[in-house]
Amino acid sequence: MPVRGTRREGSALTALLLVAALVAGCTAPTPSPTPAPTATPTPIRFDGDAAYQIVLDQVDFGARPAGSEAGLRTGEYIIARLQEAGWAVEVQEFTYQGTECRNLTGKAGSGPIILLGAHYD
Repeated sequence: MPVRGTRREGSALTALLLVAALVAGCTAPTPSPTPAPTATPTPIRFDGDAAYQIVLDQVDFGARPAGSEAGLRTGEYIIARLQEAGWAVEVQEFTYQGTECRNLTGKAGSGPIILLGAHYD
């Protein structure tokens, strides 16, 4: 005998199927028969000395627990570095257990999405 779910489970399943149908129905635009030439992107070069200097700069701010002055200065440093590199930066400010905090999001380029996250506190 089949087991019947609750009405709530049925609603959740219906919503899930609806979202799946919407996503499946989305397609990328059909490319033109002759795609326009694109510039070859400049290869990314990692500079270990520059990366190490960035670490030293952040350590110089001192201990940076959430909400601290050092944490605020470190965040400003990160924002400046991202903007210098041509990234768009979004700042999301919020209060957590009475402590003023913020999330920083940097976005650049196009193509496949790469997500990298870290705490700086």
